[in-house]
Amino acid sequence: MKTDRMPRINELLLHELGQLVEREIASAQSALVTVTRVSTSPDLQQAEVYVSVMGSEEQKQHVLNLLLAYRREFQSVIARHVKIKYTPKLHFHLDSTIEKGGNVLALIEQLHLTPPAPAPASGMDQDDDGDTGAKG
Repeated sequence: MKTDRMPRINELLLHELGQLVEREIASAQSALVTVTRVSTSPDLQQAEVYVSVMGSEEQKQHVLNLLLAYRREFQSVIARHVKIKYTPKLHFHLDSTIEKGGNVLALIEQLHLTPPAPAPASGMDQDDDGDTGAKG
């Protein structure tokens, strides 16, 4: 039962912070802002909050600064809405996982659009009928 506690707390905080960020931060920004992950310390004193911002570097930094400015307000709302022994101190970090994933998908798409290179000769002697001479 104890092993389920931390993932449940992280999920509760993720949900609550996602709503707060959407209401207080994302609605006023032209960038897409998403809370991707929350990792709370076992003593519930600290929580690392990872946020993805789809936008320019300036937008990312602006959103991070807003999150830092709203941190105490967010902690206060969490204290009222999430019933846990302690309200963790929130530490916000930019998460580039989604952006990196998009880059990987773009590279894969480029590979599919690029015609395949001709296969190099295997170097094995072929018989007159096209067989490689391997016995099997």
